[in-house]
Amino acid sequence: MPSRNRGRSKPSLRDRSRQEPTSEDLDLHYKAVSTGEPTTAAISGAILVEHELEVLLRGHFPRDDDETWALLNSERGPLHSFYAKLLMAFAFRILDDELLHNMNVIRRIRNAFAHSKKPIDFNDPLIKGVISSIKTPKRAGRRLTAALDSIRREDDQQRAYAHLCDQMAALLVARYSRRLKRVLKRLEKRIDRTNRSAVIKPPVVNALAMGTLFSGGQGLLSDHLEPWEHHQTNGPKDEALAPSPSKSRGKSKTPPRSEGR
Repeated sequence: MPSRNRGRSKPSLRDRSRQEPTSEDLDLHYKAVSTGEPTTAAISGAILVEHELEVLLRGHFPRDDDETWALLNSERGPLHSFYAKLLMAFAFRILDDELLHNMNVIRRIRNAFAHSKKPIDFNDPLIKGVISSIKTPKRAGRRLTAALDSIRREDDQQRAYAHLCDQMAALLVARYSRRLKRVLKRLEKRIDRTNRSAVIKPPVVNALAMGTLFSGGQGLLSDHLEPWEHHQTNGPKDEALAPSPSKSRGKSKTPPRSEGR
């Protein structure tokens, strides 16, 4: 029996790990980082932050189709790891020094839990020391400053880690929202300029221009060309009635007439 995957690469475990999470998947991660087993909580919190970073980072690439994005995130791609994404975000000025440090705190804790051969938990003094080292961005608002201060003073380190992941993910979502609003505003201005230029130029001139560009002067919109047929010169009398080429170029917006098709 012939294979149904002929012509297509077989799905791999790595491909499965690169699939975009649904809203239900994100909800499960949010629950796990707060109440789950320590290793699960450490990994789930980092996943939430990395996902929001990917969403924000992807919009900064001119070529952001799914195929190209998959290549960038592939095993040999420049965005193959959380660390690589953080460096790219720092290069694009998405993250400043303080936010990069806080993101690396999450990444380091995730790696410690994921790669440790001995079971560890958030009560480890080294984990507590890393969490307490988080920094407040220079342009942080009062709400973010207060939240980061409370994280440093938190006695329950798993709860502190969960709050840190939540704050960093929320900050990335807010920045993505602001960037999307700027993009939409630029798009609205571009559409407005296009509409204004369409009002200024006669529709017939636009149609003639399109016909010249796309069909070598023959015209794609024959209906718009019909009103101009009576200006074609077929004899001496018609030539006498027609305006001179110099006048038509200087004063009239009517395109120059041809001597024939």
